[in-house]
Amino acid sequence: MGLLISVFISHRGHLVAGIFMGWFYGYAAIGSYASLKTSIVSYLKKVRRE
Repeated sequence: MGLLISVFISHRGHLVAGIFMGWFYGYAAIGSYASLKTSIVSYLKKVRRE
């Protein structure tokens, strides 16, 4: 998803820059999702123990 946004919206007209930055955007999104999921799971485990 990040690659498509980067190529077609953010870096229109610069394919190489769009692909390069899209790679970073994609991995940033994956990292944000993983962090959020880990935080929620940890919180739910803590709440259930109490």
